[in-house]
Amino acid sequence: MAYTPEQTRQRLLVSAREEFLRDGFIGANLRRIAARANVTTGALYAHFVGKEDLFVALVRGPAEELVERFAKGHERVDNRVVGHEQDASAEETDWMLEFVYAHLDAFRLILTSAQGTTYEHYLDSLVDIEAATMERALAAHPQTGIAAVGRASGGEQVSPFFIRVTATSGIREMFEPVIHGLSLEDARQYLTTITQFRFGGWRAVLDGEGE
Repeated sequence: MAYTPEQTRQRLLVSAREEFLRDGFIGANLRRIAARANVTTGALYAHFVGKEDLFVALVRGPAEELVERFAKGHERVDNRVVGHEQDASAEETDWMLEFVYAHLDAFRLILTSAQGTTYEHYLDSLVDIEAATMERALAAHPQTGIAAVGRASGGEQVSPFFIRVTATSGIREMFEPVIHGLSLEDARQYLTTITQFRFGGWRAVLDGEGE
């Protein structure tokens, strides 16, 4: 059967998605991808330079849009104080979760199959934004007992290392439901509990609750 160029491209993308999800980027094979799409390898190369080009075509749009929207949402920290903006954080988590699940295959590829691609460390771009925002929020609110990068209620510094680790774990927690195949509803319940847990911890650090 003859396919139009667009049909060929779409068949290759569907085949590549299945291949990458099953075998990862490194284990994926272009000949298998072409065969499953019922096209020749020559037809594949007419549309894509190689494996990385295929992978990028599958994930780039959602991946870039998420980073852009995430960064825009973190541009202002005016009235936010780390450990005290739980409603705002929950709202941000809601839109991110909806977006990720609307593009579930793309993010499954990034999170489980991207080793060897330029998206292997994709989450680091979100961590960078989160950590920078946390530092600005801590530094901007001396009324919370925070100075410089930040100090907890007992006077000990909230170090850049602590901030980086907290930001990294927070971003990772956001995507664990995708990695483990949770439904959207189960993911919402999980993240509600995680949000409560994390803000309770921040309040203890900054306000001395639990001392």
